[in-house]
Amino acid sequence: MVKTESNFDPLKIGINGGAKLERQPANVGEAVVTAQWLLANGYNIDLGLGQVNSSNMNRVGLSVADAFDPCKNLKAAGTIFNTGFQAAMQQYPEGQALQAALSAYNTGNFVQGFSNGYVGKVLRNMPDKASTVDHFPASVQPIPLANAAHKPTIAEVIRPKASATAQPATVTVGKPIEQAERTLSMADADKPAARIEPAINVYNDSLANGQGIMVYAR
Repeated sequence: MVKTESNFDPLKIGINGGAKLERQPANVGEAVVTAQWLLANGYNIDLGLGQVNSSNMNRVGLSVADAFDPCKNLKAAGTIFNTGFQAAMQQYPEGQALQAALSAYNTGNFVQGFSNGYVGKVLRNMPDKASTVDHFPASVQPIPLANAAHKPTIAEVIRPKASATAQPATVTVGKPIEQAERTLSMADADKPAARIEPAINVYNDSLANGQGIMVYAR
């Protein structure tokens, strides 16, 4: 609807009744001053992203300056549209009520927006489902890893208590995650089934001399 109304121009001013600006405002200040002049001289105008009509501004609490604020303008436009939609739901099924509300947003009634082509234009401007998904050309590729051969691993080192003869524990790189061995330890076998913890495999070269034990997590 915003594309149809303003083509996403937050400063757009539309004049109803045939008059037309020489050009659209270049900045907010110019937009506000121009809109104020038009209103003071009796023109009926539409403002901002949603082209909120000047006759609705007091009802939705929108000032001239606020009309050129994208968020405030869209909030006001949504309020106006929703009011029409709720009224249309009393007369039409949901799908038809949506289109009737579009007509009311543009013309003030549920009919004329069809005859003047507004409803059809809004529907044509709606993106299809496929275009709402991010699509990128085939030339856009993911950034490669600096070390393409690297894979995540599971490896832990359990350090035995220090002793006079203890040697520094050794660290051994574990197997890739998808190849990690999965067996149940004796300690886990005694636990209730509902609370079994991840199993581990312990490889112990020598506890006596304080060397490290490598554990593969399940």
